[in-house]
Amino acid sequence: MFLSDSHCHLQYYPSGNNLPYNVNDVVSDSIKNNVRCMLSVSVKLDDFKNFKIRSDLRKYIYFSCGVHPLMIDKNINFDVLLKASNSKDIVAIGETGLDYQRNCSSEDMDFQRFSFLEHIKVAKKLKKPIIIHMRNSFEDVYKIVREEGLEECGAIIHCFTGNKYQAKIFLDLGMYISFSGVVTFQNSHEVKSSAKFVPMDRLMIETDSPYLSPVPLRGRMNKPSNLTHIADCVSSIKNIDISVFTTKTTENFFRLFKNIPFHQINL
Repeated sequence: MFLSDSHCHLQYYPSGNNLPYNVNDVVSDSIKNNVRCMLSVSVKLDDFKNFKIRSDLRKYIYFSCGVHPLMIDKNINFDVLLKASNSKDIVAIGETGLDYQRNCSSEDMDFQRFSFLEHIKVAKKLKKPIIIHMRNSFEDVYKIVREEGLEECGAIIHCFTGNKYQAKIFLDLGMYISFSGVVTFQNSHEVKSSAKFVPMDRLMIETDSPYLSPVPLRGRMNKPSNLTHIADCVSSIKNIDISVFTTKTTENFFRLFKNIPFHQINL
């Protein structure tokens, strides 16, 4: 069984073959390292449209459509989001959610909540899972997902850095939880505790590349091929054989992102 990167940003790697970290080499390297399914997550509406890669590598990559909460243009037309997300190439909505970074104004927070709700409407209408970004915003994210109910479309909290209490709340709502390279950091005790707590049928892993390189590669540009380090770390935390861990997390990936026909993938 192969590993599946549930959240990366392949649009950030250059497409020119003579450039370092070009996207073709990044994806090829990932395949060699048994990372054979990559969900390239949009942060702007046109990310997936502008993506370029060699045709022989395209079958390993899937796309979401959405606008990151810190990249929302207040003139955005959410009908465009709906139309773009209705493409068969789009298997998920997002990333969206709430990011209450330092100096975030109340007006910005209000518009983030509005945008989050609009993304949820699209996810429900198209019955495609929603990818949720959450930073310094647990209470508001929880309030929205509890009131909206995401059972009909499915949802995942990506790059989870919360505690076991927060994890349980989202698990009780039927959501999946994904861990990034943060779980490998030396001082990430709470995240490690959460990873141990989340049951294997709700757990996924991601690189969030090109960000958050795991130990022992901190300080370098992250790549989906580095997912192996995260898998080794979390399987060790959970005391689960790596082959079982790989199988379970990939099964979870295809269970949530159900628009990807697992049985048809020629890997």
